Amino acid sequence: MDVIQKYQHIQTVRSEYFQSLLQGAAKEGIISCEQSKKIQMGLLGLLSKQIQKFTFGESSSVTEEIAANLLKSICFSISMALKSQDNVVIASELLEHESIEELFNKGNEVIRYYFEDAKSIWIKIKSEGPKISNLAYNDTVFKGMKEFFDWYDYRFSAHEINGSLDYPLSYDEMDLSGIEYIHEYLTHLDMENVLCSRYDAHNLDSLMRGYSKYFREDLLNVFELVLSNLLGRRMLGYNLQELDINEEDREWLLIQLKKTDEMELVKKMEEAFYEVLSFIKVESQDTIEYFKITLKNIISRVKHNINLGKLDKVFVTLYEEEDEILISGYVDGNKMEDEDLRVLIDEMKACRFLEDKIAMVLQSVKSLEDLEEVLSECFFEGEYESVFKLLDKREIQELIKRILENKNDYSSYYEWEKEILEYNA
Repeated sequence: MDVIQKYQHIQTVRSEYFQSLLQGAAKEGIISCEQSKKIQMGLLGLLSKQIQKFTFGESSSVTEEIAANLLKSICFSISMALKSQDNVVIASELLEHESIEELFNKGNEVIRYYFEDAKSIWIKIKSEGPKISNLAYNDTVFKGMKEFFDWYDYRFSAHEINGSLDYPLSYDEMDLSGIEYIHEYLTHLDMENVLCSRYDAHNLDSLMRGYSKYFREDLLNVFELVLSNLLGRRMLGYNLQELDINEEDREWLLIQLKKTDEMELVKKMEEAFYEVLSFIKVESQDTIEYFKITLKNIISRVKHNINLGKLDKVFVTLYEEEDEILISGYVDGNKMEDEDLRVLIDEMKACRFLEDKIAMVLQSVKSLEDLEEVLSECFFEGEYESVFKLLDKREIQELIKRILENKNDYSSYYEWEKEILEYNA
């Protein structure tokens, strides 16, 4: 067997690239037993140094759980260094000739690049992404990602992900970890937003509402809904400026698509797909390849739903009924006497624990006007959301309405006012 064939036999795993490459290279005889032992010894030596750093030099021992976590972080960093070669031959040569510590340091450089790049994508998504009323999307973009970037520590837990990421992408292999997963997640979300951001929040919310009356709480992917409807509209010969497909349109599509065999169906939908790409002017091959995965899923769903004799969950009719809470008006509760409110604020300022302040709000604050003052004086970054969660949708809308009516300059907003806008985005 020649050397090239040996490399071709190595099966690497995305989630454990370093370990799988080492195992494969050793199995194929590319890395000798002595070299494998040297790598293992290098890992142990590096782990010892990391333990010293982790304990600020105060101890050379930690619990088994912490040691295992530090070792996972080391392996993650080395994997990042090897993966960055994008070539199993070069990666194997690096593993063979460079020390574990050198690979670890190179991996950390790659991680720092991924971190900064992912953060810039996140900032773009926050400012340019679609404004929709889906809680999972908003929690992920404005809360979960913030927690991740605030707390990510590549030194000792590079493989971990802090922060809740509930919003489901159209396609997510979920076999990566740490900054590598976050970078891929944000890259794909940004790709999806290329399409979704062409439509305003009202249209996107109406599309989601047409799909599910629980669209705010459901874990749904808005990109797939948008792409499905655009494919349907294109096959109907409609323009792509709008998203709606009505009942008659859907019936016509069902009749026409029923007449086609599988090959013709795929051809029709692929033709529509490339017209959608032309409409939104996508040129990035990576984005096109990612969209193709979703197209494949949509085609499968269309086939399945044709057999069921209905396409209402594939090609969705926009539902534009206004929420009752938005048209019913709002009546505030009783405001406290000024002196009583001042006493309450002073007591809350003296509280050490958020739970105690929340309890005092629940017990004493009965009007939004009082709550505005309490939020401004008694709560801080990281605490506001706990207060917002006490409010119903009507109260949130009312607070936002007051902010927007009374202040034109964003720089003059209190921190809680900025956060409630993001919370409701």
